[in-house]
Amino acid sequence: MSKISKLLGAALIASSLSIADAVADECIAPADPGGGWDFTCRTVGKLLYDLKLVDEPVQVTNMPGGVGAVAYAYVASERADDASVITATSTVGITQIAQGKYPGDTSVMRWLGMLGTDVGVILVPKDSKYATLEDLIAALKEDPSSIAVAGSSGAGGWDHIRILMLAEAAGLVKILAALSDDPVPAFPDAPTASSLGYDVTGYNWRGFYIGGEVTDEEYNEWVATLEKLYNTDEWKQAAESSGLVTVWRGGEAFETYVNEQAEQMRKISQEIGVIQ
Repeated sequence: MSKISKLLGAALIASSLSIADAVADECIAPADPGGGWDFTCRTVGKLLYDLKLVDEPVQVTNMPGGVGAVAYAYVASERADDASVITATSTVGITQIAQGKYPGDTSVMRWLGMLGTDVGVILVPKDSKYATLEDLIAALKEDPSSIAVAGSSGAGGWDHIRILMLAEAAGLVKILAALSDDPVPAFPDAPTASSLGYDVTGYNWRGFYIGGEVTDEEYNEWVATLEKLYNTDEWKQAAESSGLVTVWRGGEAFETYVNEQAEQMRKISQEIGVIQ
């Protein structure tokens, strides 16, 4: 059995509970309840209905498997022209696509927009000899193996909060740079990498795609609806209370961003030997 057949079979089983009785709009969360994609679908879906941006309640369908690959296969093969279903995704999904772990590349879908993101920051010990991002980069260039690196979630997320709790107790709170377009609200005095001359962002964004065969009119309608939601105080409050920084990229600009991000990840994955 082919890879896509196995994935599709799992997708059909996962979705059989409700497709026939689906309401006007559906959001597929490609994971079990409780995760980031589930949060994205449930929060956005509820707000879309509460704010009367859609006519009927948005049904959330959890479809775990393959870090989003099952849902990707299902939408591509069964719902490609269905404008009533959107699917939550993030930088994690694009990484999987870039590494060839999904049954298709980014061109299989149409990318609607992102509404928020976790933002990466670079921290060093408070008494570190690295006082600026330039100091750290110079050291990396001289001897990459001399610096140990560890990671957590973006600014404001629970992983970030608990690592900061430990970091504060251990004397780690010096931030060299935020990997974002604008300063991170939690650390307004930290410069961004781009302001220092490095065109790098570290977004783990949250957004949506739709089937690749929907019409331009249907696609543009969803983009406009999500942008309206983004501009509401209700979305900003919901996002920020969950540790997200609100960022909007939608429509063609978002599709360009996704494609560029996938290509960048593909090249980096090749360089470090994750893929050939």
